[in-house]
Amino acid sequence: MVKTINKIKYSYCSSSFDEGAIETEYTAKNLQELHDFLLGVCQSQPQTINKAQLARFIPSTFNHGNARRTVEDFIETDLMVLDIDEETEENFNNFILSHAEAGTGFFYFETPSSSPEKRKYRLVFKLSESIKTVEKFKVTYRKLFNNKIVFDVSCNDVARFFYIPNETKASTFVLFEGDALVIPEITEAEIINEKQKASNQNTEVDDDVSGFFLESADVVEHKLKFILNWMREKNVSITKTYPEWLSICFACVSLKKHNLAKETCFKYFYTFSKLDGDKCAGKEDVLKQFEICW
Repeated sequence: MVKTINKIKYSYCSSSFDEGAIETEYTAKNLQELHDFLLGVCQSQPQTINKAQLARFIPSTFNHGNARRTVEDFIETDLMVLDIDEETEENFNNFILSHAEAGTGFFYFETPSSSPEKRKYRLVFKLSESIKTVEKFKVTYRKLFNNKIVFDVSCNDVARFFYIPNETKASTFVLFEGDALVIPEITEAEIINEKQKASNQNTEVDDDVSGFFLESADVVEHKLKFILNWMREKNVSITKTYPEWLSICFACVSLKKHNLAKETCFKYFYTFSKLDGDKCAGKEDVLKQFEICW
């Protein structure tokens, strides 16, 4: 297993459910090479494997490898990846056509959860330069795509990984050759504002968690079960982004203060994670993150 990936552009990991699973370092010279590589992975995955066994792609690099995909460990990325799940087919076609006409290169393919009844696309752009801070990445993402197309906002998380579909989606890979997507001008004020937003969000999470665990173990478990049941009924997830997922992990780990068994703490974390549906990491990946936080 690769331990450090600080000299490459991208990383591809086979599922940890597979015996002898590997993490592969990969550098693409251009968008064509990256497209061909991911298409090759797609074609190698039989229809019979389940979602948890699919390979995944991480478009950022981190100091300690992808086992620790944290904001603090982020090095850089020169890609923008969008998940288009809730947009109309017409608007999606108009959006990619506008970029093609502008001479911008990109490729897209249908995600593992896409179906004939509801098409879902993953769109990949190569940037004109690498982005080396989380704040600049988030600001750039918004300035490039907000109000232009409906996309999954959790994709602006630098620590997000993306599942590569099985062979049945190989025919949906489409490449438009062209120039890199130009990064818009980002002001220092925008970066400072983004840092402040992140700081405020972390403070709010800390306050919520600290108050929650002042209660007894029985009360905490009762509330957790009530929340989970409500979330299932309403089809709600609170772990759509990596920071949210990490916060829930620490919250579940904190249950040990009430003498809850480690297995019970993990059960709650995995249950919260599974509410993400097809975006949920495999159980082994959830356990890996849990062990790091424990």
